[in-house]
Amino acid sequence: MFPVRDRRFCDRYRLIKEHAHSAQPLAAGLSALPRVGKSFSSTQAAWRFFSNETVTLPALCEPLRCVGREGAAASACPYVLVVHDWSKLGYRHAAKTDLMELPGRENRGYDLRIDLLVDAADGIPLAPMDLQLQTA
Repeated sequence: MFPVRDRRFCDRYRLIKEHAHSAQPLAAGLSALPRVGKSFSSTQAAWRFFSNETVTLPALCEPLRCVGREGAAASACPYVLVVHDWSKLGYRHAAKTDLMELPGRENRGYDLRIDLLVDAADGIPLAPMDLQLQTA
């Protein structure tokens, strides 16, 4: 397990669970987990957490990388694979001011790259190791 340097990371784990939870498979959006608080308080807590200048993306990614390293060490195979995926996120509306020019028909949007660590023994994904989103 990774060392927790900031108690807020532990306290905000609930935010991650809420945003990864949907009430139904075909739900239109995310929902708050059942508890005493209201969904607005979850939204406000998320805004405070992600707007905090001391919360950095490398610090948020480190737990996933630790899981990937632990999975690689526990693998029966002497090596693991890294799958690189590049996706073009295209948008047709002009409301976004940070869209960039992309190749192809849908030529305005974002450039997304993900590096996924995969167990070479059975092909099971272990963890995302890197994620890059390029904007204008």
